[in-house]
Amino acid sequence: MSLSAYWPILRKRQVQVVIVASVVAGLRIGLPLALILLVEEQAGDFASAGAVAGAFTLASALSGPPKGRVIDRRGQPRVLVPLAISSALSLVALVAVARSDASVVALVALATLAGITTAPLFPSMRTLWPDLVDDVSQLETAYSIQAIVGEIFYISGPLVAGVLLAVGTPTAAVLALTGIELAGVLAFAATPTSRRWRGEPREVGWTGALASPGIRTLTAISLPFGATFGLLDVAIPAFAEARGDEAAAGVIFAAFAVGSMLGGVVYGARSWGDSDPGFRLAVFIAALAVLVVPLALAETNLALTLLAGVAGTTVAPAVTVEYRLLDDVAPTGTATEAMSWIVTAYGTGVAIGAACSGPLADGPGTDTAFLAAAACCGVAALIPLARRRSLRADAALRALPAESPG
Repeated sequence: MSLSAYWPILRKRQVQVVIVASVVAGLRIGLPLALILLVEEQAGDFASAGAVAGAFTLASALSGPPKGRVIDRRGQPRVLVPLAISSALSLVALVAVARSDASVVALVALATLAGITTAPLFPSMRTLWPDLVDDVSQLETAYSIQAIVGEIFYISGPLVAGVLLAVGTPTAAVLALTGIELAGVLAFAATPTSRRWRGEPREVGWTGALASPGIRTLTAISLPFGATFGLLDVAIPAFAEARGDEAAAGVIFAAFAVGSMLGGVVYGARSWGDSDPGFRLAVFIAALAVLVVPLALAETNLALTLLAGVAGTTVAPAVTVEYRLLDDVAPTGTATEAMSWIVTAYGTGVAIGAACSGPLADGPGTDTAFLAAAACCGVAALIPLARRRSLRADAALRALPAESPG
């Protein structure tokens, strides 16, 4: 293994700017936590807070594909900038309304609007890599970089939110994170690469990216894959709390993310040649399923931390392969929309998994929740095996005439 594969990409000034802008905007991941505490402080109950944060997150996920389709047609800055400004204004309005003791219905409505207008930066970032690398052979490494950046989001977003909440108020935290996200999106949209990027002419009709069997397969994979992490998102804190140390949950999640980053670095540092990416995807997801099983056997927070770090090593490689497959199976002119479907399916799966994990942790126990996570991951691994043909480069679909004017 040689890390030299990363240097030709990371040394480019335009790559560095895109990554930094994306990381800054990605700190928004801590926003739901700040929203929950803001609404709870004003409304006095976590049920209302959860409804507001849930509306924001769900609206952001479900609106992804339509926003991606518009970006494919009109370019990035013309869509990302208005969306980012609209979302920021909606969140500022939400803060003002929350402090005026307005009804929860009004807060949910504003949170929904803020979610709908959230700029889909991560899908937009993925579509830039073919223009950022010198050769198509570097794309696998580039997608590993994006997967690693995603893990940085999940580590730093809640951490920054926690610091803001510790030194200030929930109101200040929401406003600060809103401003940080807006600055990141505006910086991303101002990069020369983003301004130059143009989607290709569409060769499919109203079904868009879902016209491709391969995109339907990747979307189907992302649902149980997301459910795996939704189950873990609740089971891990429940495990830590049951052992008298709630703070240990943050360490366990960090270990999972660090393991993923290390796995992504190793994966992107080597060449995979002509090996079947669909089969690689199945192998990495299946490996994760196997490595999640021992979490059910852990007795201490330390043991769970170590096991989570090992399991995490398979995550970024799996995500990298999924990004790679999008190049093969996304219909022409649907690059951003295709990625958005993956993100939406994953987010939906996370929500379903989290909803199921609570009753499992409270009832049979966290060991059952961990096994359920492994089972969901196993289902995700079977899908690319059952539909391997759909994940091969689909030249025939790309050559199809449009179903209708788009």
